[in-house]
Amino acid sequence: MTAVHQLESTLRSLKLGGMLDTLEVRLVQARAGELGHQEFLQVLCEDELNRRAATAVTRRVRAAQFEEQLSLEDFDFTVSAKLPVSAIRDLATLRFLDRLCCSRRSPSATCRRCASWTPPNWLDD
Repeated sequence: MTAVHQLESTLRSLKLGGMLDTLEVRLVQARAGELGHQEFLQVLCEDELNRRAATAVTRRVRAAQFEEQLSLEDFDFTVSAKLPVSAIRDLATLRFLDRLCCSRRSPSATCRRCASWTPPNWLDD
């Protein structure tokens, strides 16, 4: 058994499919001198995290049993000229949550400032 086959077997045993899926590409990059040891391991770990995040989203969407899967990218904003496209896209980023002063997000644990904060109303423009 070669070292690569042994590594693949180990990754399979550890259930590290994201690393396994990109191992060949990453090995080629490492052999070409594009990745050092630390970068090689870092990129493989990132590949695994990305695969797990994608799998989690897929699992949650399946569990939600939506009739149709729609995304904001597929939405037709030309239907109404009154729709504030930039505001809707901004809300979709959830950046407004960063403006809360409390690190705790539960309503019972917020401070007075966070409890009184309301998001801007872009639809009244």
